[in-house]
Amino acid sequence: MKRAICFFFGFLICVCFAACKVNIDGIADETTGEMKSLDPKFELPAPMTVVEPTLTSKVEPPFSAPTEAIATPTLDTQEPDLPTYTSGTMPTAVPTSLSTEELLLNKLNEYISESYKLLTETERAAFEELHDTIHFHYFDEDGYAARSATSYGVFSGTSVWFLPSDTLEVYDKTICEHEFYYFFGCEIKAFRDGDECEIDIAFNKGWLTEEDIAKLCEIHSLTQTLYRPSASEEEINRLNDLTTESYKLLTYAERVAFEELHELSRKNIRYFDDEDGYGSEYITSYGVFSGASVWFFPSMMTAEYEMTISGYTFYHSNLCKFLVFKDGEECEINVAFSKGWLTEEDIAALCEIHTLVERIYYWR
Repeated sequence: MKRAICFFFGFLICVCFAACKVNIDGIADETTGEMKSLDPKFELPAPMTVVEPTLTSKVEPPFSAPTEAIATPTLDTQEPDLPTYTSGTMPTAVPTSLSTEELLLNKLNEYISESYKLLTETERAAFEELHDTIHFHYFDEDGYAARSATSYGVFSGTSVWFLPSDTLEVYDKTICEHEFYYFFGCEIKAFRDGDECEIDIAFNKGWLTEEDIAKLCEIHSLTQTLYRPSASEEEINRLNDLTTESYKLLTYAERVAFEELHELSRKNIRYFDDEDGYGSEYITSYGVFSGASVWFFPSMMTAEYEMTISGYTFYHSNLCKFLVFKDGEECEINVAFSKGWLTEEDIAALCEIHTLVERIYYWR
């Protein structure tokens, strides 16, 4: 009985389900099996086709890349053409092959060529008469020499002159923020209508303008840069070694004895081992050799000194003397060598000392 009831309910559920499906989906075509709507006004949509996405390994940028290849830049290693000069024309560029010294010299020559245009022979002679003990070197004649007196030319109708000295006091003067420096003593004179004065006074007098001062400072700086050879450290050390050795026997009594013999020059005698050291305008002892002390007497006289003894040459640009002192007697160095006071070895050592003195203190 129960089994019959269950079977009846099952059959009823199946009938109801089939009726519902017909109402929703329509009926299936007998030949094709496709579903057809029961409502003639409504057609079922075509079945959707699902397209699976395909992945690509390259993502295109949002812009289009240029189609032409970008050229790689190349460096031009060819040197630029140097300017060519013709007579009567000023160069617009300086060849790179010139050294720094040549560039400075060209600059100095440019200034001097301009400032010397009004430096007449009369002007030169007039100033030289005021300083007749000094030998002058002119840029346009025999050229400038280190530590020589010279003219820097004419500015605003005033000639300007550089006069070095042998004093140890450094020259350092500033005019309108332009510094004139010289590591020895010197004067820079202005000469006008037979009257002379220092360059700063000439500026205050109105003889020179600020533009003149600027040009003069440039000329002075270039001159001292180009014509100031510096002694090497090895040369300075060598002179110290030689004089330290030669001074070992230069006793206090020996110094006093020589100074008493030259009482008038006593204040002008100096020694390498003094606090002040060597001075280019002072009498100085080169030390003791074979029991004889040797002394160098420089002067401001313009005649050159040159003496050769046993193949060794002693030179000085101005007149000077080399005196040898022994047992209260003195004579010139060549006479002392002839007397046997000095040996050839002494002469060689003295010549080396003097050559180093010339190099360090006189720029020879």
